[in-house]
Amino acid sequence: MAGGSFGGGTGTELDPYLVEDAADFNAVRNNLTAYYKQTADIDLSIYPNWEPIGIPFMGNYDCDNREINNPTISSSETYLSVFGVLVEAVIKNIKIKNANISGTGSGQLASILASVMVSSIVDACYLQGSVIVGEGSHACGVATTIEGGSVVSKCGTDVTVEGETVAAFATYINSSTANDCYGKGHVRGYSATESALLGGMFCDVYSGSVVSRCYAATTFANHGEIAWLGGFAVHSYDGTINDCYYDYDLSGQSDNGIGIPKTTVQMKQQATFTGWDFTDIWKVDEGESYPYFIPVITLTIAISGVGTTDPEVGTYSHIEGDVVELSATAGEESRFVNWEGNVSNAKSANTTIVIGTTDETVIAVFMPGGFNANLAGIITKDIKPLTFKRASHTDSKQSADAVNDNFRQVSTYTGTVTKTLKQYNQNLGTLNGNIEEIRQILIDAGIIV
Repeated sequence: MAGGSFGGGTGTELDPYLVEDAADFNAVRNNLTAYYKQTADIDLSIYPNWEPIGIPFMGNYDCDNREINNPTISSSETYLSVFGVLVEAVIKNIKIKNANISGTGSGQLASILASVMVSSIVDACYLQGSVIVGEGSHACGVATTIEGGSVVSKCGTDVTVEGETVAAFATYINSSTANDCYGKGHVRGYSATESALLGGMFCDVYSGSVVSRCYAATTFANHGEIAWLGGFAVHSYDGTINDCYYDYDLSGQSDNGIGIPKTTVQMKQQATFTGWDFTDIWKVDEGESYPYFIPVITLTIAISGVGTTDPEVGTYSHIEGDVVELSATAGEESRFVNWEGNVSNAKSANTTIVIGTTDETVIAVFMPGGFNANLAGIITKDIKPLTFKRASHTDSKQSADAVNDNFRQVSTYTGTVTKTLKQYNQNLGTLNGNIEEIRQILIDAGIIV
């Protein structure tokens, strides 16, 4: 664990700081414009009262489908959230679970991810937990205000939220975009004043905003008479809302013309969601579940030995059913042995893997020495047939010379054989017991049949 010093990286786009633990995540606040990538699930319970990272955070944070667990905030400050305020920031592939956020003041902006988003991008998020604030305060899952051309996509919330202006996803969206998102859970109003707003997905959708392919599945409760209610949203001030739905049975809210009301049964049928992408983004367990995002499955490619792969060594995101082509190329004085992992042909340098329902790891295994060429060359080239000279029956000097030359050949031959056997044993050890391959080489060289 890096303990606040990061596991590597220099904070650039091509070399982000690597966030390995809670201390590293806490250190993000020390550089609010850098690039970060999370490499493991982290637990923020070591911080009894988490302080929002940045006001504002203007960097790039890739959670890489890892989790941030157990953030707890209890404060009278205005901004209550994990990140604080986002301005021209990018947050992606993030999961925050078991958040517990509570406000002890008034006029607070409380949310799990960020209190306010301005000109920022949030792509692929899941936020779960509770946000409880008092009179005059806002509470939601993603951000109380999404504005300034911000874009939120493939984000879902499962929250319990309470306050005076409350929604499962965001209280206000202004001149921004939300695509393929959902808000689930329980929304509860605190105040009985006429300014109170209680919405399933949003409270207010303002001009210049486009909300497409989103749904709300929330229950409603209150401490008194709530002035304004909306199953999907309370108001739309010239905002554009396309193909959005809410669970009428669950919310009990009548159709106000913002979002399309459907029964719980209909909300669990794919046919209900016209224009939605059920190939690459959404999935429904027919009759059993609300739409949910097709799970992201990671494929990790690694090597053992000297060589390269295509795709390069790293971790990649896929969905179930993807077919990924793999190739391995041995480095200098190295050779490809096999793939380890659930590939279609482990012995072939060029193969494929079909992504299943769980994360996958494949390893291209290389061994040094280029055994096939080296050993076969030694056996077939270095050991030359002996050609003895014939001794003369009439010339004793010539006979002696021939005998001496023959002895020299025998001595040289013996040295060559010894060298060959030594090389053979070295290669045999390198192959780590791959006897079948050795046998085939000897057959090809004509040494054995």
